[in-house]
Amino acid sequence: MKTIEYLDLVKAAKSITSDYQLAKTLGISTARLSSYRNGRYDMDELLALKVENILNMPSGSVLLDIQANRTKCPEAAKVLQAISKKLAAGILSLCLCFSMALQPEQARAGQNGPFNDNIHYAYLK
Repeated sequence: MKTIEYLDLVKAAKSITSDYQLAKTLGISTARLSSYRNGRYDMDELLALKVENILNMPSGSVLLDIQANRTKCPEAAKVLQAISKKLAAGILSLCLCFSMALQPEQARAGQNGPFNDNIHYAYLK
Protein backbone atom coordinates (compact mmCIF):
# COMPACT_ATOMS: atom_id res chain seq x y z
CA MET A 1 0.00 0.00 0.00
CA LYS A 2 0.99 3.59 -0.42
CA THR A 3 1.38 6.27 2.24
CA ILE A 4 -1.98 7.84 1.36
CA GLU A 5 -3.77 4.53 1.89
CA TYR A 6 -2.17 4.06 5.31
CA LEU A 7 -3.16 7.61 6.27
CA ASP A 8 -6.75 6.89 5.28
CA LEU A 9 -6.71 3.67 7.32
CA VAL A 10 -5.54 5.58 10.40
CA LYS A 11 -8.22 8.18 9.79
CA ALA A 12 -10.91 5.48 9.63
CA ALA A 13 -9.55 3.50 12.59
CA LYS A 14 -9.54 6.58 14.82
CA SER A 15 -12.81 8.02 13.41
CA ILE A 16 -10.98 11.18 12.41
CA THR A 17 -12.82 13.57 10.12
CA SER A 18 -10.13 16.09 9.17
CA ASP A 19 -6.52 16.08 8.08
CA TYR A 20 -5.79 18.55 10.87
CA GLN A 21 -6.90 15.98 13.45
CA LEU A 22 -4.94 13.28 11.63
CA ALA A 23 -1.76 15.40 11.72
CA LYS A 24 -2.22 15.98 15.46
CA THR A 25 -2.81 12.25 16.06
CA LEU A 26 0.35 11.33 14.14
CA GLY A 27 2.42 14.14 15.67
CA ILE A 28 3.30 15.75 12.34
CA SER A 29 2.62 19.15 10.81
CA THR A 30 -0.29 19.72 8.45
CA ALA A 31 2.26 20.79 5.81
CA ARG A 32 3.99 17.40 6.09
CA LEU A 33 0.65 15.63 5.87
CA SER A 34 -0.18 17.64 2.78
CA SER A 35 3.13 16.56 1.22
CA TYR A 36 2.18 12.92 1.87
CA ARG A 37 -1.29 13.45 0.41
CA ASN A 38 0.12 15.10 -2.72
CA GLY A 39 2.55 12.23 -3.25
CA ARG A 40 5.68 14.35 -2.86
CA TYR A 41 7.02 12.13 -0.08
CA ASP A 42 6.50 8.70 1.41
CA MET A 43 6.22 8.54 5.17
CA ASP A 44 9.47 8.23 7.07
CA GLU A 45 10.44 5.25 9.21
CA LEU A 46 9.28 6.76 12.50
CA LEU A 47 5.85 7.57 11.11
CA ALA A 48 5.60 4.07 9.61
CA LEU A 49 6.20 2.62 13.08
CA LYS A 50 3.53 4.94 14.57
CA VAL A 51 1.05 3.83 11.90
CA GLU A 52 1.81 0.17 12.67
CA ASN A 53 1.06 0.77 16.35
CA ILE A 54 -2.14 2.69 15.68
CA LEU A 55 -3.43 0.07 13.24
CA ASN A 56 -2.17 -2.79 15.43
CA MET A 57 -0.26 -4.25 12.48
CA PRO A 58 2.70 -6.64 12.65
CA SER A 59 5.96 -4.90 13.46
CA GLY A 60 7.85 -4.01 10.33
CA SER A 61 5.04 -4.60 7.84
CA VAL A 62 4.33 -0.92 7.08
CA LEU A 63 8.04 -0.16 7.15
CA LEU A 64 8.73 -2.85 4.52
CA ASP A 65 5.80 -1.71 2.42
CA ILE A 66 6.95 1.91 2.40
CA GLN A 67 10.50 0.87 1.57
CA ALA A 68 9.13 -1.15 -1.35
CA ASN A 69 7.42 2.02 -2.61
CA ARG A 70 10.64 4.03 -2.29
CA THR A 71 12.97 1.69 -4.12
CA LYS A 72 13.78 2.29 -7.76
CA CYS A 73 14.44 -1.40 -8.41
CA PRO A 74 11.23 -3.29 -9.36
CA GLU A 75 12.72 -6.65 -8.37
CA ALA A 76 13.61 -5.35 -4.90
CA ALA A 77 10.13 -3.88 -4.52
CA LYS A 78 8.55 -7.27 -5.26
CA VAL A 79 10.79 -8.99 -2.71
CA LEU A 80 10.05 -6.41 -0.01
CA GLN A 81 6.30 -6.62 -0.61
CA ALA A 82 6.42 -10.43 -0.52
CA ILE A 83 8.29 -10.33 2.81
CA SER A 84 5.75 -7.86 4.19
CA LYS A 85 2.83 -10.11 3.22
CA LYS A 86 4.52 -13.21 4.66
CA LEU A 87 5.26 -11.36 7.87
CA ALA A 88 1.64 -10.26 8.23
CA ALA A 89 0.33 -13.75 7.45
CA GLY A 90 2.79 -15.36 9.88
CA ILE A 91 1.87 -13.01 12.72
CA LEU A 92 -1.84 -13.63 12.09
CA SER A 93 -1.29 -17.40 12.18
CA LEU A 94 0.63 -17.16 15.45
CA CYS A 95 -2.09 -15.02 17.01
CA LEU A 96 -4.74 -17.55 16.03
CA CYS A 97 -2.69 -20.44 17.42
CA PHE A 98 -2.04 -18.69 20.72
CA SER A 99 -5.66 -17.65 21.12
CA MET A 100 -6.79 -21.25 20.64
CA ALA A 101 -4.12 -22.57 23.01
CA LEU A 102 -5.08 -20.12 25.74
CA GLN A 103 -8.79 -20.88 25.68
CA PRO A 104 -10.16 -23.15 28.39
CA GLU A 105 -11.14 -26.68 27.38
CA GLN A 106 -14.85 -25.88 27.83
CA ALA A 107 -14.70 -23.05 25.33
CA ARG A 108 -13.00 -25.24 22.73
CA ALA A 109 -15.58 -27.96 23.33
CA GLY A 110 -18.41 -25.53 22.65
CA GLN A 111 -19.55 -25.07 26.25
CA ASN A 112 -20.02 -21.57 27.53
CA GLY A 113 -18.77 -21.37 31.08
CA PRO A 114 -19.83 -23.40 34.12
CA PHE A 115 -23.29 -24.21 32.77
CA ASN A 116 -24.41 -27.80 32.42
CA ASP A 117 -26.18 -28.70 29.19
CA ASN A 118 -28.35 -31.23 31.04
CA ILE A 119 -30.25 -28.59 32.99
CA HIS A 120 -33.63 -27.64 31.56
CA TYR A 121 -35.29 -24.36 32.34
CA ALA A 122 -39.02 -23.81 32.67
CA TYR A 123 -40.49 -20.68 31.18
CA LEU A 124 -43.47 -19.04 32.84
CA LYS A 125 -46.20 -17.59 30.68
